[in-house]
Amino acid sequence: MGEVLSQAGMQVDVVPMRQVQDLAPYGAAVLGTSIRMEKPLKEAVDFARRHRDALARMPVAVFSTGLFMREDTVENREKTRGFLAPLLELVANPVDVAFFAGKLDHGKLNFLLRFAAKHDKTGAMEEGDWRDWDAIRAWAGGLSARLL
Repeated sequence: MGEVLSQAGMQVDVVPMRQVQDLAPYGAAVLGTSIRMEKPLKEAVDFARRHRDALARMPVAVFSTGLFMREDTVENREKTRGFLAPLLELVANPVDVAFFAGKLDHGKLNFLLRFAAKHDKTGAMEEGDWRDWDAIRAWAGGLSARLL
């Protein structure tokens, strides 16, 4: 996303949320989070809470990645929007919200989640990469006008 926005003429910094101390140098923000256990990452919610006032004064886009979006259906979008609610409640009027499929690497899970994934009979925790890079690039490409 950073590359696409940069190619559109925007000055872009891609920075982990936990490293951002001050949003004053920025005129817009794109916040992204994985959805895990039907929730956004704690660091994303903490970031939005900590910078709520600054985010309210700038254009903000929000996106998530998660396994529910392996199938892009109206039902899965509604579920994912619900999972993202703790973050969206802290971002006043985002210019856009996007939901993308994610990736699950069992080797990066903690012991308990890895055990659950290995014994999951539903396929919900199947290991794989479902990210659609063309869709992600297309969304990022359309953001520059909304963020200016």
